[in-house]
Amino acid sequence: MQNEINELRNQVRTLKRMLFGVFGLVVVGGLLAATTLQSVPDVIQAKMFQVVNDEGKVIVELSNLKGGGVDNGMLVTRTSAGGTLVKLGAGPSGGIVETQNGKGGTLVELGSTLEGGLVETQNGKGGTLVELGSTTKGAGVVATENGNGQKLVSLAAGPNGGVVEIQNGKGQALVALGANTDGNGFVGTNNGKGQTLVKLGSTTDGEGAVVTQNGKGQTTSTTP
Repeated sequence: MQNEINELRNQVRTLKRMLFGVFGLVVVGGLLAATTLQSVPDVIQAKMFQVVNDEGKVIVELSNLKGGGVDNGMLVTRTSAGGTLVKLGAGPSGGIVETQNGKGGTLVELGSTLEGGLVETQNGKGGTLVELGSTTKGAGVVATENGNGQKLVSLAAGPNGGVVEIQNGKGQALVALGANTDGNGFVGTNNGKGQTLVKLGSTTDGEGAVVTQNGKGQTTSTTP
């Protein structure tokens, strides 16, 4: 009788182990099924995404730039030392792309103004070297500067046609090439004080003419 009781006890223990094993398999199977059936999220949201290097320093950052009560998206790539190389975001008038030298100095800027598009190359110290943009009247303009904000050469549109102007870096034109009110071409040279010295153009009869002045606005010679 005792032997039969012990055998029954062993059978009960074996059945318990089997039941626990089957229950465990059911739980694991359910977890695997839930993981397999989990769908890919349609949207991933965060206030900032960062890419770091092996040293944990941020080299790429996707975030928002707050200013003027408006949140604008911003993508920035940096050197391992923290210097910005490329900035893609939004400016006050529209989108902007900016490349820098890693020390915070802008080299190239592509953006927009209230009048239209703008492309600028700078010397990395805040001084503009070449500017491609538009005037307040919506006409195109190309200008080269000396890095100190002083214009040297400009190619733009005037009231009568295209105009090319060479300046002395102080705002005074030295040579101007353009069109007059009659729709004819002209070339003028100045003395750096805004006073015309030589004008090469045309008469009202459509004939060529050369006029020289003395810097006081007084004509000294006319041909023909």
